[in-house]
Amino acid sequence: MRTFIIVLVIAVVAAAGIAGYIFFRPAIDDLRSSSQPGVVIDDPAEISARVIAFVQPPYRDDYGNMRVAGYVDNVGDRALKTVNISIELRNSESDLEETIEHDLNNVPAGERTWFDIEGGTWGGPRTPSISVPSVEVVQ
Repeated sequence: MRTFIIVLVIAVVAAAGIAGYIFFRPAIDDLRSSSQPGVVIDDPAEISARVIAFVQPPYRDDYGNMRVAGYVDNVGDRALKTVNISIELRNSESDLEETIEHDLNNVPAGERTWFDIEGGTWGGPRTPSISVPSVEVVQ
């Protein structure tokens, strides 16, 4: 009976360790990639080969503020330490009303990262366009 309990305890500890590793692995990978040096890329052709960015029209939240949501796809084979996005918001006459700059950190290779940014006070409908001026690739 004593041997059975010892084997059971070892099995439970091993299962807990495996479950912990699986659960905490994304956080460990993010920590590992954020501490590694990166190379900043600002060439538009190279950026478009690594990143696809999308933004939807802004919406008004429950507090009357403007929110801008979208995502960035890392289509490359290396993690991106930082993706710098620039969102231009134009009114119905196509006049530039606002420009929002935002950095997304730790975008894993082959994955999508969503964003939802506060854009200030709601000023009416806006037409968004997104660009990616630079990315920092983990070496």
